[in-house]
Amino acid sequence: MKSSQVSQGEVGKVASLSRIDLVTEELCRYTRQLCDILAYMRQVKKIAGQSSAIDTVTPHHDLVNIFRSDSVASSGISHEALLANAPRRQEDFIEVSRVLEGKNG
Repeated sequence: MKSSQVSQGEVGKVASLSRIDLVTEELCRYTRQLCDILAYMRQVKKIAGQSSAIDTVTPHHDLVNIFRSDSVASSGISHEALLANAPRRQEDFIEVSRVLEGKNG
């Protein structure tokens, strides 16, 4: 079974993928906090495994279907008015900066 401790390298990698720049002090603090959270979750899991009084499967409400219908609603703004307020535009589309890097980027 793999240890649930998290290394600073793993926290740094996730921060990098999230485009968050962390200084060394933040990296240490967030690694320590994440390890503390995982240790707490291990305690909760252990307690939940020992108690038959905790029913995690049965919902505790009478709601059957809480989803709304998937329907298109008009915003009242025309397509041209929306594009007129866009910072950059390419033909009939709003142009945005590239977020993900790939083979071509």
